[in-house]
Amino acid sequence: EVAAFKQGLLDACPQCGCEMGKRDGAEEAEEHLRGCKDQKKINAFQRRKAVEAGKKQAKAEREGKQEQLTNLKTWEFLGASNESLWILSLEQLRKQCAQYKLDDSGEKEALIARLVRHRNNLDASHLLTDQAGEGEGARKKQTASMPTRHSLPSNLETMSLPQLKAVAASHGIEVPAGASKQAVLSAIDKERFRDEPQLRLTMTAEHEAEEAIKVGKRKPAPRKGKKELEESDEEEEAPKKRAKTSGKKKEAEESGDDDDDDEFVPGE
Repeated sequence: EVAAFKQGLLDACPQCGCEMGKRDGAEEAEEHLRGCKDQKKINAFQRRKAVEAGKKQAKAEREGKQEQLTNLKTWEFLGASNESLWILSLEQLRKQCAQYKLDDSGEKEALIARLVRHRNNLDASHLLTDQAGEGEGARKKQTASMPTRHSLPSNLETMSLPQLKAVAASHGIEVPAGASKQAVLSAIDKERFRDEPQLRLTMTAEHEAEEAIKVGKRKPAPRKGKKELEESDEEEEAPKKRAKTSGKKKEAEESGDDDDDDEFVPGE
């Protein structure tokens, strides 16, 4: 703070709180600091700073607790499933690991992967011991890690890399430690459309084409010139013109037939 005050980045003295306002250079600030010896004033300002800092910290803690509670309630509302574990905070994931007596060290995606494996193993063991009807429910729960439109967040494309890794881990998708954001998205898409390979290949090709254009590896298709556009328009208009000409010809023929029917015959 002292260095920032000398450089003019702070208007108030960090020791006594005296407002200096605009000043030229660091000399004026250094001169004030050398004469800043009023201990009573300094102590009063430091107490005010401590109170303000305490209020900010308390507010941040309240907001953090509220966010934690919201995350937990959202996860429980979604069925407390593996696919929704990414919603929980790092602290909440550590508590979940502690409940299962698992190692609670590591980053968020590591904790999620650990919980997913353990919970799936529990489901598998219940599948072997439960009765036939109950086992079917366990089987559905165990195989529910495949990402779907409903289990994935709607803002997947705008999420940060750590958030995407957490989403992938929640669905049992392993990604390399140094994977890029696009690599994680591709891994999620690959798993999501694993039962629809043709659709997955199409989407992958589209992603690659978009990325190639972005990085300059491939140029977009050239625009048509004026002459080419005119020729294209003529080709599109040709069927319409033929249909219009055919319609007029038909109307003329019908009109001629009507005239023959109305021809005047003498003596009638």
